[in-house]
Order: sequence, then C-alpha cells, then structure tokens
Amino acid sequence: MNAVIHHDTDYADLEMKVANANAHPFTEQMLLKKMNVSGRNESVDFSLFDREGRLVSSSSGGPNRSGIKYYFNDRGCLTEYDHLRKDRADFIIRYDYNDTQCVQITNILTDGNYTTVATVEHDNAGRRSRKIENDGITTYTYTPHGDLSSQVKLNADSSQRHEILFFYNKKNWLVMEEEWFETDTMDIYFFRYDSLGRLTNKINYKEFDPVDKPLIEESWEYNKDGLPSVYHYSSRFMAENINDYTKWSRKYSYSYYH
Repeated sequence: MNAVIHHDTDYADLEMKVANANAHPFTEQMLLKKMNVSGRNESVDFSLFDREGRLVSSSSGGPNRSGIKYYFNDRGCLTEYDHLRKDRADFIIRYDYNDTQCVQITNILTDGNYTTVATVEHDNAGRRSRKIENDGITTYTYTPHGDLSSQVKLNADSSQRHEILFFYNKKNWLVMEEEWFETDTMDIYFFRYDSLGRLTNKINYKEFDPVDKPLIEESWEYNKDGLPSVYHYSSRFMAENINDYTKWSRKYSYSYYH
C-alpha cells in the first residue's frame, strides 16, 4: 500500500510517521513537490527521498529554504531529526539504539543539552512493545498477522487512559481506528482503498457526528506510476448554532522529479 506523507514535530511518534512516508515505492532519488492549488494562500512544500526510498529532507517554500532533515544509520534506522527554523532555535531529536536494536532512546535538544524523553522497547520480532516517557507508559499489541491492534497509554499514576484500537479487513488493510480519550469520548477513523490497495479516503468522525457531516475528510488520487497526484482535505467547524457548520477545504497537487 502506498502511504501518504505527513510531517510534524511530535517526537513521540515521529519514527512511525517516517516509516509511513518511506512506504513510497521509490527506487531512486526523488524530489516530491506538493503545491496548494485550492486557489488561495498558495504554498509549495518539497520532500527529498534518497536512493533507498527514505525521506531525507522536507521544506516549505522551496527546496533551499529552512526545513527538516532526517539521518539514518547503516541499518536504515532513523538516528536524527533536525527541524531547522529561521525564526526560532533549531529543534533537534536524536535516536540511540543498543546493539540488538531492542531498545530505542529518544533524546531532544533543550537549552543546548540533550534530554532523554522516551525509551522504546521492542519484542523478539522487532516490533515496538512499550514506550516509556516521563508522563506515562504506552503498550502495543499486535494481530496474529503482525499488524498493530492496540496502542494504550496510561499516565504515571494510571489515572488517565488514552487508547487506540485498529481494525483490518481480510486483506490486512487498515479499515477503521477507534481513539478513546480520558473523558470516555471517542474519535472514529474510516479508511478506504482502491482495487490495488492504495489509500483513497480517510474520514474522521467525532462520537456523535451525523453520518453526512464528518469532522475531517481526506482523499487521494494517483498517477500512472501509482504515486499520489492529488490530495484533498476538508474539515468542518461547529458554529454557535449546533446545526450550523463552516467548512474549510484545500486541494494539493503532487509532482515528482528525478
């Protein structure tokens, strides 16, 4: 399945997002250009992939502007994430591994020093099993096919719980996520694919949303090479009257350069 690239600076799950981006079937160095073509507030983002198909840099406004750089070790594991910002201090994360790759330690640069913010343990199959942070511990379980089935975080005194459940179809394609919050409210995500297993739609509902009024809708179109060519994003905001909604949408095009 071709994955779609998303970036942010959430260090806790960055390595998962990088793995998701690296699912692109690039077999040579590739520059991806993402342009807002919705008619207003036009913007251009660039993502550069190396010959191994790994995301190595991304930027907004142009390929030479400040942005994000990713570094990998000889085993292909992410070792450093540098968010180079012109208006603020650089945001740098380093990932350390032990010899067996069973423990991953995340260090974040703060006031000139690196502070450990997360330790990730893996099981015998190399899958993450626990993530230990200052504010709590996250545990992961898997289906018999090896797909992630649950992700549960308990805070330090176990008084708060944040849980995500993952559901798959017979082809082992992710079709639904349930995200439960400490307040016992829930978000639901539905995923749809084309006949080739490419993600075409992602729909997000809050617990009591009407079926015809999802919170967020995303969709993708693909070119003849099977790579994303168009991305649509729309979301709604509730007005003062609970029956009134304001819709916000964007459309982006993808271009690829060898």
